[in-house]
Amino acid sequence: FGLARTAALWRQGRAGSAFLALAYALGLFSYLLSVLSLQGVLQGAHWQLYSFQGGALLALLAFNFSLFARLRHIQRQRDTAIEEARSARVERDAEALSRERQGALLAMLTHELKTPLAVIRLALDRLAGEAGVRRHAATAIADIAGVIDRCRYADRLDHGEVRIERQPCRVVEILDACIAQANHSERIHCRVPAVVPSLESDAALLRMICANLVDNALKYGAAQTPIEIALREKAHADGRPGLELGIANVPGPAGAPDPQHVFQRYHREPAAHAQTGSGLGLYLVRQLAGLLGGEIVYRPPDADGLIRFVLWLPLASR
Repeated sequence: FGLARTAALWRQGRAGSAFLALAYALGLFSYLLSVLSLQGVLQGAHWQLYSFQGGALLALLAFNFSLFARLRHIQRQRDTAIEEARSARVERDAEALSRERQGALLAMLTHELKTPLAVIRLALDRLAGEAGVRRHAATAIADIAGVIDRCRYADRLDHGEVRIERQPCRVVEILDACIAQANHSERIHCRVPAVVPSLESDAALLRMICANLVDNALKYGAAQTPIEIALREKAHADGRPGLELGIANVPGPAGAPDPQHVFQRYHREPAAHAQTGSGLGLYLVRQLAGLLGGEIVYRPPDADGLIRFVLWLPLASR
């Protein structure tokens, strides 16, 4: 039985199994010699005398070699595990250090750029001259400030520093505020029902989601074309009651987004680089919607050439 079991281990490539099989074979062979000597097949008392002694000695040596091979295999596995753990620890420490340095750099840039932008904005407010120039400059400053804010918020998400403070939220009021603060808000056509239930959600995060969706539609939609916003009650596929917010627009020069990468971090379409951006707006929308228990989906151009982003949020937290 032992020999058969060892042969199975040998076929599996187990360390030391060959020596173990040899030990069993030598034991059986010495036993066979003794039986043949007792039966008179082998003449002479020395067969019976030395068969057990020689077989036991050789089997013991084979067992020792088997044990040595097994121990050496275990030691190699242990050394490999230690080396892999050490490499993983080094990589983890390096990654943590890199995140820490990136966070420090981002904090420094945020602090150092906010003050000059505020000074430039103040100077523009006091500058007398063509209103169009001031308006374009103010738009550029707002775009730069938006890039800084999105980078800072993405960093907070990476470090798990975003805390959800749930409270009753009036989505229509939040949406109206985002539209009022947007450039070229006259292009936006908003359809909402007469009565909209409140959401139990985080107002600050909801405001950031709506602002990014509105900004994305205005920035990358075709000029002089309307932005269609529709809000309605709609249950999720799993039966949860919620609100659905849809924002549709005709794609501009940048074209329709790539469905495979539209929510990917830092992704921007090649033709979109003519506009100031960070590639973080829609990434933040998806991450924040997930934190609030909702979801955001992108729908490619329909028969009217409209692309659509559809946000769904639950009325109440689980």
